[in-house]
Amino acid sequence: MSISDLKITDAFAAPEVTILGGSRTIADTDNAAGESVSFTATTTGIATNSDGPIATTQWLVDGVEVATGLSATIALPNGSTVVTFKATDNDGSVYSASVDIKIKAQYVPSSTWPAPFNGVSPNSSLSLALNNIGVYEASTGLISSCISVYTNGEASDADAKFDILFNLLNDSSGDIQYANSRAFNAFEKLTADGQAPDCSGKYETTTNVFSDTIETRLITDLFGVSLPINKTFNVSFQLIDAANLIFRLLSYEELVAP
Repeated sequence: MSISDLKITDAFAAPEVTILGGSRTIADTDNAAGESVSFTATTTGIATNSDGPIATTQWLVDGVEVATGLSATIALPNGSTVVTFKATDNDGSVYSASVDIKIKAQYVPSSTWPAPFNGVSPNSSLSLALNNIGVYEASTGLISSCISVYTNGEASDADAKFDILFNLLNDSSGDIQYANSRAFNAFEKLTADGQAPDCSGKYETTTNVFSDTIETRLITDLFGVSLPINKTFNVSFQLIDAANLIFRLLSYEELVAP
């Protein structure tokens, strides 16, 4: 190759490194925590010597070297992890690139959490702004919903959303007790309509009031056949026992189609 075959932009290209594929989300393939991810990096315009293309290469996770070379397979945990490729040339100059890799775990149903997020689609005839509301199952005595945490009427944190379970303790007083919770829709699933699910419940820290829109799943017998009777209510509960996380019904309003 003669010097005339070289492009000026190639001769003076700024040194850089690139991680092929960039930042991305990778679905879990085996239902086990974490995933092994393959990476390949490229180097452009970095000084070379007779021993190889660059002096040193490193793959780093949380600042710790986990592999060397231009290609590597790295075991990453569920969630987001920043992976960095670092190349050092013969003069000691360092060039690096980072990507954010998110391992998206597959949801595994359990008796406590049978669905990836709490709630049900509301009756379309009610024309609610919400696409996902809480539900009370008479067969289990459980209210399953999602709550966002508020302080003085403002959301405390955009990420402060939780799937929550309450046990109905007393029909006459409407007492319910906290049973369990988890992060809301941690698996980032969509509703049947392909939308991100809403979180219908709110907990106000200044008043200790939990308010929600809940559909009741009640069963009635008609001609010997058990049929569900679904009704939807706006409800509010007051915390009356902080030690045992017991709430008492303050108000309820049945919602009907306009």
